[in-house]
Amino acid sequence: AEARERAEAEARKRAEEAAQKRAEEEARKRAEEAARKRAEEAARKRAEEAAKQHAEEQARRKAEQEAERRAKAEAARQKAEAEARERAEAEARKRAEEEAQKRAEEAAKQHAEEQARRKAEQEAERRAKAEAARQKAEAEARERAEAEARKRAEEEAASRSRSRMEEQQKELRALAEELPEAQQVYIRALKQHRRFLDRARHQDRLELQNALDMVARIMASVRRSGSALVSLLKIRKYGAFDHTHALNVAVLTVAFGHYLQQDDRILRILGLAGLLHDIGKVRLPVSLLEKPARLTPGQVAMVRTHPAEGKAMVRALAAGLEHQAASNANISILVKDLHTVARIVGEHHERTDGSGYPAGARQEALHPLTPLISVAEVFDALTSEQPYSKPRPTPAAMTALYQLRGKQLRADTVERFIKFMGIYPVGSLVRLSNRHHGVVVNVDPARPLLPLVKVVFDERMRSIPLYYADLAAPRPDQHDLRIADHLDHHALKVDVAGLMG
Repeated sequence: AEARERAEAEARKRAEEAAQKRAEEEARKRAEEAARKRAEEAARKRAEEAAKQHAEEQARRKAEQEAERRAKAEAARQKAEAEARERAEAEARKRAEEEAQKRAEEAAKQHAEEQARRKAEQEAERRAKAEAARQKAEAEARERAEAEARKRAEEEAASRSRSRMEEQQKELRALAEELPEAQQVYIRALKQHRRFLDRARHQDRLELQNALDMVARIMASVRRSGSALVSLLKIRKYGAFDHTHALNVAVLTVAFGHYLQQDDRILRILGLAGLLHDIGKVRLPVSLLEKPARLTPGQVAMVRTHPAEGKAMVRALAAGLEHQAASNANISILVKDLHTVARIVGEHHERTDGSGYPAGARQEALHPLTPLISVAEVFDALTSEQPYSKPRPTPAAMTALYQLRGKQLRADTVERFIKFMGIYPVGSLVRLSNRHHGVVVNVDPARPLLPLVKVVFDERMRSIPLYYADLAAPRPDQHDLRIADHLDHHALKVDVAGLMG
């Protein structure tokens, strides 16, 4: 037990010693570990301190470098600012010098302008005075010139008025002298023309010499007075339309050609063409020509053959003379003229726009004299009493002609015909705006609406002291006078021919 106790005690002692050793070993290890950690910590701190010192050294160096850079930059900036300030000051001095120079120049310019303005004002004042003097002189000269012009115009107007009055008096004398002769010419020609038509109808041939005699007498009357024979066509009734129409057209075209200053050869062609333009109708039945009712289409077609029939008859007349033409110059001319007449006879119903017959020819294809016959033929047809229509007053007929210009009738020919005849032709019975009545005795082609009127009746158609109203050149007391109406002298039973004499 003791041994065991001693063994146990020794074992415990050894165990304690072993535990102490282990504890010491562990303490030593811990101390070593702690020392190692402290050493590492110290090393780390020294490393950190060294890094910090290095960083601080780097930062210090960078700070020194930055400070040095900034110092250099500041020095450069200050130097640049100084240089810029010097340049600015130099430029400012330069600008100030330039500005001072400009002010000086401006002052000099203003002074010069002021001097120039004063001179200009003085010059303007001088010129204004000169212009005023010139205008005054021009005004005085103009007044003198206007006064002289007015005087000349008055003298010329008076001269024209005297010439116009003398011409009118001459034409009135010629009209008065020619009226009786013209009436005899027309009556003899009308009788001769009836015989001419009867022989043409029954013998189917034309008596050329009779036609030439009729045209020669018409031309002679027209030369003596351009309006006497024409005025008689409507102021007296000489027979039915078929008996007077061809002669009327011959008179109208000869007088129209005379107005257009055509020579005698052209006047003869116009007279023959007017006299013969409907000669082809002698080959048509009289009952057809005098039928009062509307024609049937077949009858219209038959009537429309008369231009071609008439052309053939006139050509046959010319052919009968051709054997004498070679030996006689006058007959040679007559044959040529008859061929022209034949062409016009064949074309007198053709129209400018191609709407006529028999060929539907347009204006450019027609003989130049055909439009004169066509206008005269239409005018006489409009103003004559026919089986199917009443006569139109001359102003209404002129209006109808004017509406056909450029369409069915050649425009310039219509316009010239209206000027030639006047809206109120010689022989027209008219009522004036003062209610007096008179007869037209002269027409100015330049003013067809303003004729010379021989005033003979008051508003109740009672005779009054004769006076003349020249509507184209009225006297002061007739200034507002105008034609108010065109009257039918047949209905009023007024002897217009007697009034014109």
